[in-house]
Amino acid sequence: PPLPATPRGGPLSRSPPPSVVGLVIGQTPRDDLAAPLRRAAAAGAARSGGAAAIALAVRGALDGVCEGALPLTPPPPQPPPGLPPSPVDASDCPLITRLNDGTPVTVHEAALTPLLQRQLDAHAAALGGRGAPCVAVLLCAGRFDGLRSPSERITLLRPFAAAADAAARLGVRDALLCVPTADQQPYALARWRPELPAAAAIATCVLPEEPGEAELQQAAAAARALPAEAAIVLDFVGHGASVTRRMRELAPGRVVVDVGGEALAAVEGLLAGELRACS
Repeated sequence: PPLPATPRGGPLSRSPPPSVVGLVIGQTPRDDLAAPLRRAAAAGAARSGGAAAIALAVRGALDGVCEGALPLTPPPPQPPPGLPPSPVDASDCPLITRLNDGTPVTVHEAALTPLLQRQLDAHAAALGGRGAPCVAVLLCAGRFDGLRSPSERITLLRPFAAAADAAARLGVRDALLCVPTADQQPYALARWRPELPAAAAIATCVLPEEPGEAELQQAAAAARALPAEAAIVLDFVGHGASVTRRMRELAPGRVVVDVGGEALAAVEGLLAGELRACS
């Protein structure tokens, strides 16, 4: 007997659900970064009205790199007294990350870019001929201009780009850039300057990866030294939602742009759209 017809949109016409790969700049595992990404993926599935399980993988730029070959960054040289620091390359920031044993390391963005590309290419190869889309999320606030999607099926999401889009959408003119180390301050200025109006007042402050109350208070005080409409940009991927929430409490009325949070919101939206399209 003939097979029963499958209604349009039924099981035989559905595409496989999208997947997600998180790209960390250190070594895996990084459960602290994977857990928020997993929650964003689940939220995207819920927004689509379905219950699809989103496959999540996490790859590290330094995975498989032996200790002797780690491209570690030495402390930057200090300029001679009385001379200003040299200009910096906005796409070569000294970034902090961790090895799989928890050891903190600093690696320049330019050294990490080919290692991240290798991981992204390997993930694309592992996906093989499957037609499902994939969202690749860079879990770092650096620009990584040279990183490219190896396949039209893979959407590469950079948190900095997502945050810059959010700042433009919110009409941000002046900003306090909160970065995790003093060495990153000139790079954050160089990275954000083209994204804001030419006459923007931009300042930086150090806000560690896990800030205490005193450090959050200091950041809020630094914001108050800027024009009243200046936004606070948490220029780091890895602050918990509690940091963003507390900063908003300490700086009422100011826009707070969390670079990591904007990336997670973008992941949720992308997955919701992909799931609706394949249902």
